[in-house]
Amino acid sequence: MSILLKNTTLRASGNPSDFKDNILWLDMADYSTYSFRPGTDYTTLLLDKSGKGNNAVQATEVYQPLYVVGVKNGNSVLRCDSDFMVSPLNMNSYTNMTIFAVYRLNAVGGSVIRCLFGQNNGGYDRTLYATLMGIAKLGKGNGDAITISDFTPQDVWYSFAVVYNGASSAVYTGNTLSTTFTALAPSGTIDTAIGNGSSSNSYNFQGDIAEIIMYGRALSDNERNAVVNYLSNKWAI
Repeated sequence: MSILLKNTTLRASGNPSDFKDNILWLDMADYSTYSFRPGTDYTTLLLDKSGKGNNAVQATEVYQPLYVVGVKNGNSVLRCDSDFMVSPLNMNSYTNMTIFAVYRLNAVGGSVIRCLFGQNNGGYDRTLYATLMGIAKLGKGNGDAITISDFTPQDVWYSFAVVYNGASSAVYTGNTLSTTFTALAPSGTIDTAIGNGSSSNSYNFQGDIAEIIMYGRALSDNERNAVVNYLSNKWAI
């Protein structure tokens, strides 16, 4: 058993797509995954490294996020200032999910909602918000949003993981369990906005996004820890 766990951890430390059911992997540090508006550093395309083809795109110039070099641990990031991208990933089709993200919120603006990702079409659908207190709704169904007090200050880097097992969600800051909740959300849009609450531009994010990784199942504790360690080592969090 110990040998198996050791090998699993080593694989994930180099490549999160080694774990099955990786449905989205946006690595903002990987320059080879970017395409830009000609003559600028404004991003029109981010390739999905999961191999599932869920590439994030933005054709509208005023919404194209900025590629910024050497921001965190020598790595580049995607800087959103009311900018966002859209992936064709349909989270509605998954009854279990695990989501990882590394980000820094640069502007909170009182109680203004800033959304890291989402499918919102009116019911806070499959969404992670960053406000003065974080709000999350990930499961499919009805229910109130949950407040996550760990994601409060701006200009602080976070590495978080959310595991949704079909009935409840567990939120981790790094490898530390922050909270669990059963708040659900109705089915949202069929695509996923990155840096916004929806592809129709609601609740835009303001800050830096370093990496987002999603799986279409609930990862085990050992798998989750391995991906968290990969992110921690890469981004020095």
